[in-house]
Amino acid sequence: MSDLFDQHEILDIMQGFNPWWAGRRPSVPAFRRLAYQACRKYLDDAKLKRAILLSGPRRVGKTTILSQIADALLEERREPRSICYLSLDHPLLRQLSLPNLLRLYHDTLQPEGKPTILLLDEVHYCDDWEIHLKHLIDRKPEYRILATSSDWPRAASAAG
Repeated sequence: MSDLFDQHEILDIMQGFNPWWAGRRPSVPAFRRLAYQACRKYLDDAKLKRAILLSGPRRVGKTTILSQIADALLEERREPRSICYLSLDHPLLRQLSLPNLLRLYHDTLQPEGKPTILLLDEVHYCDDWEIHLKHLIDRKPEYRILATSSDWPRAASAAG
C-alpha cells in the first residue's frame, strides 16, 4: 500500500461501510426488488465461477440490494468479517487499487483463503476493474463476488 495513505484511515472507512464487523446490523428496507432474488440465487450457487454484475442508472436500488444481501447473510449466521462491502466511489478508496484494498482487508480482518463475500459497489470507479475481477474469479475460488455499476453501458459491454 502506498505510503501516501494512512492504513488506519482506510481501515476506518472500510469499517464504516461494514458495521457488522463491529456487531451492528445494517439498516435495510424490508421491500426487496426482483433483482435481489436473482443476485442472491447466483451468489449462492457455488458451482457458478463468475462474478455477478448488477448494472443500471444511479438511484434505482443497487446499493440497497447489496445491504439487504449482507443483512440476509448475517441473519443466516455468516461470519461477519467474511462479508466485505466496499463503496469504490469513495474519494479515498478510489485512489487505491482493488488488490491493495483486499490485501489490507485480509491482513487485518479476514485471513486470505477463507470464504469471503465481496460486495463491490460502483466497481467501475476502480481502474482495470474487469481485469481484477477476472483474476479473482480465476485464482480465488473462496470469493463470491457481487458488484454494481452505474456506468451501465460500459459495464454491460465488459460483462458480455
